[in-house]
Amino acid sequence: MDKLFNAILEKKQLSLLMIDTMILGFDKDSVLSIESITELNSKRQSKMSSGSIQYATSELPVYTFNRNLNILVKPSTKNQFCVSLKHPDNQKLFAIMCDAIEHYDIENNNIRPIPALNYNPKSPIIAMVKKDSELVFISSAESMQGYINSQEHKHA
Repeated sequence: MDKLFNAILEKKQLSLLMIDTMILGFDKDSVLSIESITELNSKRQSKMSSGSIQYATSELPVYTFNRNLNILVKPSTKNQFCVSLKHPDNQKLFAIMCDAIEHYDIENNNIRPIPALNYNPKSPIIAMVKKDSELVFISSAESMQGYINSQEHKHA
């Protein structure tokens, strides 16, 4: 986790995904594309995906979450976008559904790690930052992919 947190500290911009009432931030460089939900293909790439989306020559699995980060097989009626993310290992690409997306410039001194008391090693959340009066939870494509894989194995 320290490695991922330190990598986040080096970045100056986040892409903020509104998922239900939760704001989930990713390093802006990990966002490959933002597509309308109308581009979603109902063909599922995995048991827990909501469908797939075309990115370049690949079909990417698309995952839908609620505000508690439970994976939902059906998209929410509020979902408007599919955000394709790039894992550091370029072979692992996937997308997440969200209701809205915006970019946010951050100050490094505003980012805080998850307190040890609240840290859950199974969670994809690695840090948090306050934006105006809202709390933004920060993840990475790497930790989110690991979380998705663990949830798929759990429900296998």
